[in-house]
Amino acid sequence: MIFVTIYCNFIYPSIDVQQRNYPRLYPLGNIPCIECQNTQDSNAHIGTCTEHSDDIKLVLDAEKRRLITILIENLDEIPPILESFVHNSPFFNINFDDRIPITHPVYLMIHNLVPCDLSLIFYNFINNKKLRFSLFIQFITVFMQQIDDIIWKKRNTKVKSWERSLSITKNKKRFYHRHHRKRNSEPSTDHLIDAPPLRSYTHRRFTITPYFREGGILR
Repeated sequence: MIFVTIYCNFIYPSIDVQQRNYPRLYPLGNIPCIECQNTQDSNAHIGTCTEHSDDIKLVLDAEKRRLITILIENLDEIPPILESFVHNSPFFNINFDDRIPITHPVYLMIHNLVPCDLSLIFYNFINNKKLRFSLFIQFITVFMQQIDDIIWKKRNTKVKSWERSLSITKNKKRFYHRHHRKRNSEPSTDHLIDAPPLRSYTHRRFTITPYFREGGILR
């Protein structure tokens, strides 16, 4: 199996990202996932949370059947291997325990990347390029909507409730940088309050050299 590293600019506004952007609003240190309370709430954790695993399995099972139906309805001749090929695709594998592994193709989909395992199904059975693209968009649009509902929207509701308990509001975030930029630009008066008293020194001027030379030796 070949793994390809893909760099993507898409990130969810997870709590660790919010901490970075609004450090004065959020508590310090690692904040655990609001749902499972086991792991730091971060982009990497989204999709692997144990609270989502059962829902992801249900979605994968339902979407597998829907994809087979889409393919059958758009083929003149149905290949005998079609159903087994889709069933055995790593994309629809639900044989994982309490959490989806980050090597699972669906983990890429959750993070807005398209895994080869899914596109391979369309390439193998739909020859017409225009039709293939249309069916692909049709499938992933519904699929991603369900993923958003069971993962992001569900999680986001609980995070918003937690933020309200800390008096973190949308307006505080909206005006955060303006407010703190203004405060940081004001001259500090700390040095005037706690500054030590000034000391005055009397500079003593010697009218003679403080040493004399005798026999070439400094005394």
